[in-house]
Amino acid sequence: MNDAHPVVTPAQEPVLFSEPGGRWRTVTYGPLLCLIVLILELVIGRGAIHWFGLTFCAALLAGFVALQVVAGRRHVSVELTESSLRQGTETVALDSIARVFPEHDDESWDDDSWQSARALGELTGVPRRRTGIGLKIRGGGMVQAWARDHRELRAQLTTAVEQAAEKRAAKPGEPGKPAESTKAAASKKSTSKQAPKAAKSQQSGQPRDGGTDPDNGGHTARPATSAKPAEPVSPGADTAVSPRADGAAAPRANAPAVSSTSEVRTESEEEAG
Repeated sequence: MNDAHPVVTPAQEPVLFSEPGGRWRTVTYGPLLCLIVLILELVIGRGAIHWFGLTFCAALLAGFVALQVVAGRRHVSVELTESSLRQGTETVALDSIARVFPEHDDESWDDDSWQSARALGELTGVPRRRTGIGLKIRGGGMVQAWARDHRELRAQLTTAVEQAAEKRAAKPGEPGKPAESTKAAASKKSTSKQAPKAAKSQQSGQPRDGGTDPDNGGHTARPATSAKPAEPVSPGADTAVSPRADGAAAPRANAPAVSSTSEVRTESEEEAG
């Protein structure tokens, strides 16, 4: 059942469900019983009065019960807030819980899969006089929560998990709309920056710098350079000798043609005659 033991958590969050695991008033049950026996002995007045024995028993019972209360409050206490579920010494964030399984059907012959899952806390299983509640963890796996009033904890936990999922899926200040991930936003921003460059490259008919040209065998395309216009040549002027592609020098434009060997020999004969 619900207990008003901790009203708020250290983070000042309201407590939705709480079970302390042990109450300090139980420590007084043993000493009170010993006190009643002592009063009866004094009233009756027959025989010896066991002052030492009753005092020793009262202290022994109080110490033994106090140890149980300390262990119970540490290992079997339950506390549910809007952001976390504490089971003993283990705390689970509600954001990590994907689903709360329904209660097991007592008329079914088969056990549910979550009934063999690990119980939350330091104990090896569900504590005595507690009932397990199946939980599905995000990323895979199942665990068992537990409580005396398991139906109340199940109802409060289901509502809290649904509210945590709604807060996680909504943007701050815009409830009901899914939040855009940081990675998607960065990719969208990068695409918008590259779009003007691609449009400019398509208009010029040339691939962007650093891109590949499919007509060039996949090699990196380089921007074409404009040819330098040729300088006009004045008539009668000798053009400079420019090397040809095969390494031989090209003749000048106004150079005289060389006569053949036969013509030189004929002229020499005529002069001798």
